[in-house]
Amino acid sequence: MSVRIERNDIFCSRVFMNMLGVSLAEPFIGLCVMGEGTHVKGLVVFNDMANGNVEMSAIGKGCWSPAVIRWLARLVFKDLRCCRVTARTRAASSRGEKGLLM
Repeated sequence: MSVRIERNDIFCSRVFMNMLGVSLAEPFIGLCVMGEGTHVKGLVVFNDMANGNVEMSAIGKGCWSPAVIRWLARLVFKDLRCCRVTARTRAASSRGEKGLLM
């Protein structure tokens, strides 16, 4: 399966804030993990960057391939120059997955 990652801060923030009740402090980076065509498979938001740490929130299903994880790690450790990432996940997030269908 071929995926690509696109930046879309507005869409990501809307899903995280409206569907999950997660408030995001600016600045933040919102990324869409895209499947075939315009189908969004997952979302990742990086925010609260301070002291070499960045917080990451993610929702999605079936899109976390090794290539996607490598791409995200490269962004965090090389481009953002962080030395630590704190990930927030849920075992199941049906509300978040429904937000991907918007």
